[in-house]
Amino acid sequence: MRDERPWVGDAPQAAWYQFSPDRKGANGYTLYFSGSTDLTLDMKLWGELFKPDAAILYLSSKMDPRDVALPAQFLSEKNPNLKTVIPSHHRLKQTAGRTPADLGESLTALGVKAKLLDPQLGKVYTLSK
Repeated sequence: MRDERPWVGDAPQAAWYQFSPDRKGANGYTLYFSGSTDLTLDMKLWGELFKPDAAILYLSSKMDPRDVALPAQFLSEKNPNLKTVIPSHHRLKQTAGRTPADLGESLTALGVKAKLLDPQLGKVYTLSK
């Protein structure tokens, strides 16, 4: 999606990135990638409309893992398809209390049932419904 409307402020605009092998999103595996987008209420709508099967969510060394778990909660509220949450950017600079394990604890605390996948470098993963 591309939104050409101007906006004011320092925060980046909300964005939705979707990948589906069939390019329609109707019958394929749907992957949500947050980029560096922060939490937005739009994520509830995206979860309901597009029903992603997995979400790659931004986890930096400066972010509270709960702030990363909230988008997963929003994406899964009216979406039974969300099965996998994958953190990104977390290997750049690991900080105590801001690791994928901490994100997993936050997902559990918020009642998110999706499995946390902390991908290891060089390993190939297959995601399926």
